[in-house]
Amino acid sequence: MRAHHGRRTALSLAVALALTGAPATQAATITVGTPAQCDLAAAIESANGDSSVSGCVAGNGADVVQLPAGTMSPTLPLPPIVSTLEIRGDALGTSAIDCGGGGQPIVIGGELIAGTAAPSVVLRRFGVQNCAYVAGAGQLGGGGGAGMGGALFIYDGAVTLDRMRFSNSGVSGGAGSAVIFGGAVGGGGGLHGAGGAGTVSADATGFGSGGGGSGTPATSSPSPGSPAGLPNGGAGGSGGIFPAPPGAGGFGGGGGGGASLASNQGGQNGGLGGFGGGGGAGGPTSASTTTAFGGNGGKGGFGGGGGGGGGSPLGNPGNGGDGGFGAGGGAMGYFENGLAATVGKSGFGATAATNFSGGTGAALGGAIFVRAGLVDLRNTVFQGNAANGSVGSRLGGAIFVLDQAAVTAHQGNPDGLPVALPDIGGCGVSFSGNTAASAGATDTNNVDVYGASRSELVTPCKDIFMDGFE
Repeated sequence: MRAHHGRRTALSLAVALALTGAPATQAATITVGTPAQCDLAAAIESANGDSSVSGCVAGNGADVVQLPAGTMSPTLPLPPIVSTLEIRGDALGTSAIDCGGGGQPIVIGGELIAGTAAPSVVLRRFGVQNCAYVAGAGQLGGGGGAGMGGALFIYDGAVTLDRMRFSNSGVSGGAGSAVIFGGAVGGGGGLHGAGGAGTVSADATGFGSGGGGSGTPATSSPSPGSPAGLPNGGAGGSGGIFPAPPGAGGFGGGGGGGASLASNQGGQNGGLGGFGGGGGAGGPTSASTTTAFGGNGGKGGFGGGGGGGGGSPLGNPGNGGDGGFGAGGGAMGYFENGLAATVGKSGFGATAATNFSGGTGAALGGAIFVRAGLVDLRNTVFQGNAANGSVGSRLGGAIFVLDQAAVTAHQGNPDGLPVALPDIGGCGVSFSGNTAASAGATDTNNVDVYGASRSELVTPCKDIFMDGFE
């Protein structure tokens, strides 16, 4: 826990000024439902781009997105919030986002364009409820993705949660998968999409698609690998005289699957998963010589499972790809002769891959996952949230905050880990009925919270003006 008095005072002052109702200079107020086609997704896009989407008021600087009274069920996924804004519930606090069993409606921050900074975001006076998801499963030797934040994922930014309610939300890690003899190999699961099983991986229902599957073992002509799904999935590898390797995933995309090259040429390595994306499958080979190798599985990005290694029954199999933070490593390729390969290393909290099965991902933060940034929680309620699953670590029933202990314990692909760890504080927070089966019994690791001080969060807030000027 890194609670810094100066930062807390500054944040308290910011909250005090915001509560006075003074509008930000040149800011726009974008009212969801006015006009009718201005839904929550369009309102966020209007604020992000300082433009008008679907008839919404055009964003203009530090905007306010005003929610209507009552419960709304937006179409998921919503766009990530990448600009400075406030999402505000109605004055009586009746506004709520209900996911209806879908997961992770709010994502704050993302890959930065040169010259830009992480956003400053305030979420004020509304509920987020019934938001849950299971991370993408690995396929045919691929590792499973990590479940991170059923209601809210904070990539980076200065974030204030004021009088919010998070209830009945949860995450589960994606399952790893076993290899099969003599066939195609599967990609690792992403945060929100399964790996491909010899085919293109499914498009993610959020950011984080699974890795593409491999081609089938080739003989006289090559069998190309498959691309990863949207968003930003890498292309599959090709065969031919001048074969193109699989593409790496962009932000939120899985890596492409490796091709199986003709004759005794072996298989291509799987593509690297982008942030949240699974690694692509290594290409198998049907070669009968020990000079040919199956391709290695691609490494998963942050939260993405490693791709399975390419099989080579009579040659040498490929290594499994390492899993990203919280995600399972990929299995090595199937073989009967030749040199044994290695399995991919699993990320923090995920189960270890075995020779012929990928690891299962962890469940981290039933309601909120914090990767980086400054986060201040005030008079916010967490009720009935859960880090679910039967295997893998299940930590932070309400909140998971990335800390040094987790970073140190992580053995998988380090891509996507922040340069600076998050700083979280707050007051007046209440917890009830949250569950996390792997939780410890300390102030910073318990059924409610991992990586932050529960005792500090539940301390009653002082008078807002006294706190702001102490």
